[in-house]
Amino acid sequence: AITGAVDVDPDGDDNEHPDELAASIDGDPGTLWSTEQYGGADLGKAGVGIGWVVAPGPVERLDITTPSVGWTADVYVLENQQALAGFDPEDHTIASTVSPTKTGTTTVDLGGREGEVVLLWITNLGEPDPAEERPFAVEIAEAEIQVRAS
Repeated sequence: AITGAVDVDPDGDDNEHPDELAASIDGDPGTLWSTEQYGGADLGKAGVGIGWVVAPGPVERLDITTPSVGWTADVYVLENQQALAGFDPEDHTIASTVSPTKTGTTTVDLGGREGEVVLLWITNLGEPDPAEERPFAVEIAEAEIQVRAS
């Protein structure tokens, strides 16, 4: 159901590894999209994210496969891609939340909300990688979205 992906970083440099976006939907769990690396789990801003473009319709579910641990996020179903420009979470309704994650696949029920974009808005980066100078980041191996046919 996913036709594309967009990186979202409105409070930063407007780039969150756009060159890796396809890795989140290529069917290969060995390839990854990742946030930039940050010095703290709280990012120092409201969040960053990845938006997946889908055929408009009732969005039932998001499945996220990740090797990252302990991160949290809010999930939004947005009417269209224009809602990603200058995204401000205060202007939108949260469809669901992702609690501190474990590795593997997390399923998020989106309850049939109507929209064209599913935005994973990462609000906390979870556990650090002590091997890195800026040890906090989230990696997404795969995303799958179920949209009910209208």
